[in-house]
Amino acid sequence: MLEIKKLQLINEQLILNFPYDNKKSFLRYKINSSLNALDNMNEMQENFINTIDDKHGKGALLLRLYGLVQGLFVAIDALYDLAYGITNSKNIININQNHILRELKYIRNDVVGHPTHRVYENTIGYCILNKDDITNRVFSYKIIECTKTTCEEAIRHIDLVECLENYYLEANKLLSKLSNIEKDLVENKKVSDDIKILLDMVAQKDFCKQWEQFKNKYNLLMEKYERFMWRSRLIDILIAKEVHDKLLQELINYMISYELEKLNQLVMIAKNNEVGYIKLPYMLKVFYRFMKDNPDFIHYLSYLNDATHPLFKVSLHKFLDNKKICQNKTLLALFNFINELYIKKENDLIYTIGSKLKNYRHK
Repeated sequence: MLEIKKLQLINEQLILNFPYDNKKSFLRYKINSSLNALDNMNEMQENFINTIDDKHGKGALLLRLYGLVQGLFVAIDALYDLAYGITNSKNIININQNHILRELKYIRNDVVGHPTHRVYENTIGYCILNKDDITNRVFSYKIIECTKTTCEEAIRHIDLVECLENYYLEANKLLSKLSNIEKDLVENKKVSDDIKILLDMVAQKDFCKQWEQFKNKYNLLMEKYERFMWRSRLIDILIAKEVHDKLLQELINYMISYELEKLNQLVMIAKNNEVGYIKLPYMLKVFYRFMKDNPDFIHYLSYLNDATHPLFKVSLHKFLDNKKICQNKTLLALFNFINELYIKKENDLIYTIGSKLKNYRHK
């Protein structure tokens, strides 16, 4: 527990020294509210850790579990509000790339928020906490998700200390960046121009060489913005993926272009999440047509960008086992490719492709 206590001390200093006196009055209130929520989390966490070796009854264990999970959820929400209030963008915050914290929003809604009525896309879910398995540190619960004809079950095991450690690591990094935001966040027209040049070269042989030169040129920028570094890493992974199908290569090139557009957003500190127009690859066009004709499948898109989600495999096989998809060579190749990525644990590629499949919901 020593590591958490060290991280907490750093967190307390970052909160104490956070600059906001020069901000407009409404922003000062927003910052103060967010920092207050983060400070409250420190108080809760300190009590949780200091009593973790004590003996607690079942009721006390439930109170500790509910309180800490909700406290973490509120604290992460405060970090988002703090970042958005100062930068008018979520681009500097990268908490979702921490898989422990990414799952926290599911855990909170499953266990604390709506266990008796979890609303997904077209289904209702129910969550049952295993009270007999709760300890001072860990717990487990069952998720039952039902459609009109079937019910799917999954079990989650949660380590609260692990959640706390990851929370402090991400919170401290973000608070440190936000403290220096005014000198670090500067619109960089030159970087944007270079990205646009790369966008015109994605399908060309020289693209890899130009991309490496771009990374070397803007290495310091990557160190400043975690999302910039993360999306650059996604492009590296996409470039390295060898495929021997022209349609799959077209899809990979599309994903590279999409990630470049997202990089441009980060650099220009775009105020919205829309990227520039990129021509859809044939595979996505066929997939979107399938979804238009089969709206019952919309629910199964929810998990296709997260291979760690308990219901990812179930959702993937709903597509793989569908008769219409099996009879369509393009769609079958697409979902066999995703299944291959899942078997090889290439989760970042699943994220990039699955995210675009999920975009059908906005069309």
